[in-house]
Amino acid sequence: MNKVLQRLFTVIAILLSTVAFAQNYTGQVVDDGGSPLLGANVFAKGTQNGTKTNADGKFALTLDQPTDFIVVTYVGMNAKILPAVTGNMGVITLTNKSRALNDVVVVGYGTQKKKDITSAVISIKSKDFNQGTVGTAEQLIVGKVP
Repeated sequence: MNKVLQRLFTVIAILLSTVAFAQNYTGQVVDDGGSPLLGANVFAKGTQNGTKTNADGKFALTLDQPTDFIVVTYVGMNAKILPAVTGNMGVITLTNKSRALNDVVVVGYGTQKKKDITSAVISIKSKDFNQGTVGTAEQLIVGKVP
């Protein structure tokens, strides 16, 4: 009976400590134009505890352990590291990372210099697009790209 009570108290203590340390963070993530960012990552710095934003750019994050910083990231945007303020963190604005495409080609998994690419690379400007009514983006470049 004594061991059963010890285990019961241990379980209760763990549950109470989890509830006592729970920290809630809410907010909204937008781009520099004010548009909400769907799928932005919001997590505690140095951990993998996090969440993603919804279609309105809003998030709700609950952490069991206290943290000093909240990190917000999104593909193509500069990451933001913010002090962890329990409650509503307000609107968090991420800025675009700019990439010059003159001498560098941006590929799906990194960047490469044009001189280092061994495959064919074609550049089409909007003035070269097919004119008239088109149903898809593919139809804009039909006959322009081999």
